[in-house]
Amino acid sequence: MPNMRGAYPLGMGPLPQRIPAVAGLLLIALQWVGCAAPPQKTTAMVTGFVPGLRPGDLQHCAEEMGRDLVPHPLLQRSDPPVWIGIVSVDNHTNEPFVGGSADMVVQRIQTILHRTCSRESDCAARFVVTRKSLEDAITERKDAQAAGIVTNRGTGSRPAIDCFLSGVYHELAKRDGGVQIVEMLMTFELVDAVTGEVLWTHDYLVKTVTPD
Repeated sequence: MPNMRGAYPLGMGPLPQRIPAVAGLLLIALQWVGCAAPPQKTTAMVTGFVPGLRPGDLQHCAEEMGRDLVPHPLLQRSDPPVWIGIVSVDNHTNEPFVGGSADMVVQRIQTILHRTCSRESDCAARFVVTRKSLEDAITERKDAQAAGIVTNRGTGSRPAIDCFLSGVYHELAKRDGGVQIVEMLMTFELVDAVTGEVLWTHDYLVKTVTPD
């Protein structure tokens, strides 16, 4: 209500005029006590996969490996078909596998190899995942054969593993014009399950990075 001179007390003018004034006072008060706005929510991308070795990276080099390995005469053998055990991939880079990522890498390699082999009419190979180191897998294979659990012809109580496919994920650092360049490589080896002899091997460039 206006006073005798027609003026309103502070903040008590007509309603349309009071709203901006009150809002302004509230804003000043909030700034004065340091009240900050609530933090915005951020969504982190979680893939559950290997830092530095993304699904697309692995897909590319594993598919290349499959195309190179499947034509090998050993994989064309059908009587009996060769059984290949896929062992764990050793990571020798500065980007370690986390959680169950190591198992996921091996499983993905098996899937890609099986799909590649099934597209080739002459490929008769069988693939299984062992999730062991190469040394442990060879030792277990020898012990199983000595115990008669498996034989070279696979006539035991379970198929004999003829070969093991191992992988090593490693990095090669070099300098080019004062800039450090790191090549991330995947090396695959097919070795005899009994003797450990290397039957086939190849390097594949996963990607090239320039560290900050």
